[in-house]
Amino acid sequence: MFGRKKDEEERTELDAAWDDENTTPPSVVDDDGEDSDASFPEPNAFDMTSDTVPLNDAEREEAGDAPFDTDDSFAYDAESEEFTEGDAVGFLDDSHTDFYEYGQEKHGVHDELEAPEEEGIPESVAVAGSAAVGKHGSGLTTKQAQLEAMPEHQKRSRRMRRTLIVVFVLLLALLAALAYFGWHLYQESRAVAEAETSDVTTEVEIAAEVEEVAPDTGSASTKNTNVTQLLGLLGKKQDDALKALGSGAAVTMDAEIADETSPMMRRLTVVLTEEPTDTKSGSPTVYLGVAPDDTVVIAGYSAATASLGYGTLSFADVVSNEHVIERTLTEAGLNVADGTVNLPDSKTYSSYAADGSTLVKEQCSFDGSVSQGGKDYSWTSVLVYNYTAANATGNLADTVRQVYVYVSDKAAAEKALEEKTKILKEREEAKAREEAEKKAAEEAAKREEEERRAAEEAAAAEAAEQPAENNTA
Repeated sequence: MFGRKKDEEERTELDAAWDDENTTPPSVVDDDGEDSDASFPEPNAFDMTSDTVPLNDAEREEAGDAPFDTDDSFAYDAESEEFTEGDAVGFLDDSHTDFYEYGQEKHGVHDELEAPEEEGIPESVAVAGSAAVGKHGSGLTTKQAQLEAMPEHQKRSRRMRRTLIVVFVLLLALLAALAYFGWHLYQESRAVAEAETSDVTTEVEIAAEVEEVAPDTGSASTKNTNVTQLLGLLGKKQDDALKALGSGAAVTMDAEIADETSPMMRRLTVVLTEEPTDTKSGSPTVYLGVAPDDTVVIAGYSAATASLGYGTLSFADVVSNEHVIERTLTEAGLNVADGTVNLPDSKTYSSYAADGSTLVKEQCSFDGSVSQGGKDYSWTSVLVYNYTAANATGNLADTVRQVYVYVSDKAAAEKALEEKTKILKEREEAKAREEAEKKAAEEAAKREEEERRAAEEAAAAEAAEQPAENNTA
């Protein structure tokens, strides 16, 4: 590192060079124009900025013979932290304003020196200066040299920029990969959804075609069973009604009806085992609603539409064109004219799966009243098409199609309802009395228990006082 000591050594060398060539230093012209016998003046700095790239540490060490620093920036007591950035070995002249002057010539530290033309300047001094500056005048011509001369904080900044660029490129590559795989996943899911939608659409179209066409050629079944005469069962006792149904009638269920609005006290389900059986819905069945006096007030019947000769007609077709409801009631003994039943909009009786397009069931209820034989009768009917099995197998022939019809005598039903209401009320009153008696008995038992415990406690207290009196005596 250049310093004051170095400057003194350089001055000594210059003086020695003058002594070798001249016994006395040449006269110097003062500012007032007079000659002076003073020694060679010290270099003076002037404002000129060198464009040469700063030297690195190695080149600075090699330039030990360079002229001194005119502004004492290189002195040993100068604040080196400002120029070396904490490194006492290396030096960075940020301002590049170190210059020297000999005679009438002004040179930068990094300029090449030519032999002086002025008289009185020793050649050795010019050669020494030229040699010293020539080491620096070449400058840095390679990128590696520039990087070596770069301050440490700039090097760290450069490395950090490179690291950030690499990370940024990697993030872009990751985002591109995610976008690529996401796009492919979207395409696959879209293809699957389109395939499922196509399957559902096909099912709906098939169902719609079935709604519009006549029965399937191979499923236009013929009638193989007759509807039970329900009107003849009304008013009969339970046992007589079962006998009228024939030896093949088997009671499979006898349930009590708790509904206060129904005239039935019990409902019997009777399977006609001797009638032809449908593979999907089973045998025809009769339902008997028994009043409190054990007479039949409601009679019902159910069978597969195919067993009644309607084959695999669509729901709308079998109701509106074939009049399955009216004709089944008529065959059961209650005359209902064709066209009495009107089918509502399909949205009111159609049920779909969770996908919103797969038809699961069609079910619609109908009701009415008819005066016949001096009596007023009411009737209800339910038509059900269940497509669950057909959707599972893909074959519409597996659809379960059933029709239910019920008839009742209005007067008999009203009377049965009054009797049932009276009986239910008596049952409720009896149940309330039983609960009250039970509660009273529980309270009486509780009081007895409390009295018993009180007596026991009193006896124990009396027994405890008796020994104390004996001891006192």
